[in-house]
Amino acid sequence: MRCMLIAAVMLLASPASALVVHCPDGRDFIADSPAESECAASCAEWRTAPESDGSRHARCVATPRERAAARSETATGVAGIVLLCLVLAAYLLPSIVASRRRHPNSTAIFALNVLLGWTALGWIIALVWSLTAVPEQRD
Repeated sequence: MRCMLIAAVMLLASPASALVVHCPDGRDFIADSPAESECAASCAEWRTAPESDGSRHARCVATPRERAAARSETATGVAGIVLLCLVLAAYLLPSIVASRRRHPNSTAIFALNVLLGWTALGWIIALVWSLTAVPEQRD
């Protein structure tokens, strides 16, 4: 109610193009745009909408800190996916080597890699096995 009263008084004393700017800290201002208000630096994104009484109001929807946190979360998520892909590729390295070398036992190497690769010994055995000599195919 207090906000509506302040807005009504401010609009009566201001030109028709004026905008009631609601700052994140609770202060209200009349300005032609949110960028011209005293709290312009405290908000990264403003949303302007007409009210039922015909007045126009601008409210802060994202502060610079919230915007930075959102960017940070996105970057962390992308880095996590990249890291997961790298770890998966390293884990499956013996299977990848066997497949690329067309090893005759590549299926068995893949099974050993997947089932016992989590142990260091199983992973090393699968890697050594994938690097063993592959008999040449005679046509």
